[in-house]
Amino acid sequence: MRRNFPLRKGDVIKVMRGSFKKKEGKVTAVNLKKKAIMIEHIQRTKKDGSKVSVWIDPSKVMIKELALEDKERISAVQKNASQTQ
Repeated sequence: MRRNFPLRKGDVIKVMRGSFKKKEGKVTAVNLKKKAIMIEHIQRTKKDGSKVSVWIDPSKVMIKELALEDKERISAVQKNASQTQ
């Protein structure tokens, strides 16, 4: 099994560290410049009462399910499975 995999929009992940520990959700945005991801339903309440999404470091999450909509991504998973057998 592969230890790590590049995150993409649509992947289902679980937060392992921080104040949002044990929360699960889909990745809604990936910012390569900030090296951070945004997850649906993980929001912080501001002083004025509005909610804002939180950027999370990808090293603090675990991938639960990959979005296999891309042929290249499917082949990478299959290639990895064949190497471990």
